[in-house]
Amino acid sequence: MTDREINKTIPKRPDDISIRGLILKIKKNIFLVLRKWWIVGIFLIGFGAYDYFETNKAIPVYPGKTVLLVKLQDLAKENKSKILVYSRFANAQSIVKKILLKPIVEDSSRLLINVYLDTYFKLNPSGLPAFIPSGFKFQHGNYADFSDKESLVFKSIVNKMITPIAGYADGFINVSVNESLGMITLAIATPSEALTIAIIDSLRENLVEQTLDNAIYPEKMAYTTFKQDADSLEQKYKETYYRLLKVRNQYGNILLMKEDSLSPKIKSLQQQIARLEVNADIFKINYLATIESLKFSQNKLNLKLPIIEVLEQTMPPISANKPSAVTAAIKGGFLGSLLAMFLIIVVNVFLDILKEEEMMEEN
Repeated sequence: MTDREINKTIPKRPDDISIRGLILKIKKNIFLVLRKWWIVGIFLIGFGAYDYFETNKAIPVYPGKTVLLVKLQDLAKENKSKILVYSRFANAQSIVKKILLKPIVEDSSRLLINVYLDTYFKLNPSGLPAFIPSGFKFQHGNYADFSDKESLVFKSIVNKMITPIAGYADGFINVSVNESLGMITLAIATPSEALTIAIIDSLRENLVEQTLDNAIYPEKMAYTTFKQDADSLEQKYKETYYRLLKVRNQYGNILLMKEDSLSPKIKSLQQQIARLEVNADIFKINYLATIESLKFSQNKLNLKLPIIEVLEQTMPPISANKPSAVTAAIKGGFLGSLLAMFLIIVVNVFLDILKEEEMMEEN
């Protein structure tokens, strides 16, 4: 039996289609879309106009960023992981809480969180959660003293800021890191140039502080311990030495009297002076040894201390960033036309299926 005979004997299902049939269906759908051009046009104009006007209503934002280069002095294999860990400090919840409760430089009586709220109330109310009443202000600068309302508002603002959103999203902190180069980039955009700069500066300062503290934590603890011991021994040595000088000055003439050298008072004074001399020597020796340990600890700390350089920092004036309404209209129109063509083809396929079913029932 030949292939042609086999193909003839095998019954075909109604929904089976050959390459020729597929090409004919594609051609049919293309001409169908062309005949329904007015539907495509309605969707194109409708979606394009909607995106144009919506984008035109968008509030311009002022993007800012800072790029830090973190150089670790030791050549450990885990340095890339350390850079990644340090970058997590930038938008950590505890860090964002800290900077929001800091007074701004221009006015120490105003908290950054209140400046944030005032800015959005005036320029972009939709950028805040709907439950925050207009004009709301924080009356306390300490999280422990917050009222229930303040806690709820504060938590919502912090959660918004630390939510990872790519690009210059309005009010969201964006952190990117290059572990190989040791570069950490912080970015944020807000409706106010002053607010953007205030947040970026605070983020940079806190990131540097946290990075340094965590990079040298063991060495810093050892240095602090030796420093406290050295200060304590120095103080004890001075007190003992001054007491020794005082006794010598006060009773110096009595101690020189040979005829009374065996008297109980003279012996007591001699014993007191001897004890003070021994104690002073002990404190001095321990102090000098601790100073050597302190110097060694200082050198070890310096070797572990990362070098952080600011490669890029946003400076005023900042150019406002606003999406292009024309670009949005073109994209919207394109997507609208694709949706229209899809619906036309789907409806046509559905009608063809119904016709085939009717034909099968008639046969």
